Amino acid sequence: MAVDQLQQSGAFRPAESAGRSNEPNDTGSNAEGRRRTLLFAAIVGCVILVGAASFWLYSRTYETTDDAQVDGHLNGITARIDGDVKAVHVEENQSVQAGDVLVELDPRDYEVAVEQARAQLLKAQAGERAGWLRRCRPAGANDRRVDELGPLASHATSCPSPPAGAAACG
Repeated sequence: MAVDQLQQSGAFRPAESAGRSNEPNDTGSNAEGRRRTLLFAAIVGCVILVGAASFWLYSRTYETTDDAQVDGHLNGITARIDGDVKAVHVEENQSVQAGDVLVELDPRDYEVAVEQARAQLLKAQAGERAGWLRRCRPAGANDRRVDELGPLASHATSCPSPPAGAAACG
């Protein structure tokens, strides 16, 4: 009985409540709805197509990576000597010619090394002269200088030739 009351009251009549009828001569509003739906679908399709094309063009020129490996030609530049950089005379990606000064190194470390080498050379030369003078001394003259030997210097006739810069014995 409840179903009969609903059907009679008209509460369950979707065609009548929406104001549309299913009659074959009412084709104008249905065709207009189809045109609107097709127009909306065409606009959405065009927007999706333009968005996809834009993304494809962008993604062709942009590279992302998780492993950070690069394929390319790498030209390594290394210094022949170690040192602290005092000045850099080139910019990144600047073309340079052979012989151009790229960087200046701090010369203080090398100046100290040169002075140490000179001191070692002078020490070695002095040691060589002292050894030569010891070999040239006559017997019993170990505690005196060669200059003070006087007549004993004649006993040093068997000395080898003196090193460069050393005075000749007797």
